[in-house]
Amino acid sequence: MAETGPYCYYKHGSWESFVSGAGISGLYKMATGHTQSAHAICELAKKGDASAMGVIEQSAKMLGTGLALLVDLLNPQRIIIGSIYSRDEELFRPIMDRILAEEALSVSYASCEVVPSLLGEQLGDMAALGIARDHCMEKAR
Repeated sequence: MAETGPYCYYKHGSWESFVSGAGISGLYKMATGHTQSAHAICELAKKGDASAMGVIEQSAKMLGTGLALLVDLLNPQRIIIGSIYSRDEELFRPIMDRILAEEALSVSYASCEVVPSLLGEQLGDMAALGIARDHCMEKAR
């Protein structure tokens, strides 16, 4: 997504390095020199902290850009986003929606709904359980 960016998931500038919790923390550290969790950064942004708001804006723009690529490529009817987006949708949605509308093919964008996961904070736990289940099923074959 970018030649530079936080180091996350063994590389710089990946989509995850801008939109994941670890990536948001990395962006904040790059901007301020201080370490904060993504949750704390979102709370700071809600209170009007300029650095936190800048990080959320950067992350939301990259989220919109990445989703636009997916919408153009896959033409999905719905995209479900979990974790931080589920918890703090109000911070991300306005910017993400604007970028998505600007960058995605208009016909594809019009037929795609972006929604927060109903699993919320449990999404990661459920994903891990699904992977473990699949691993056990393959070993049983």
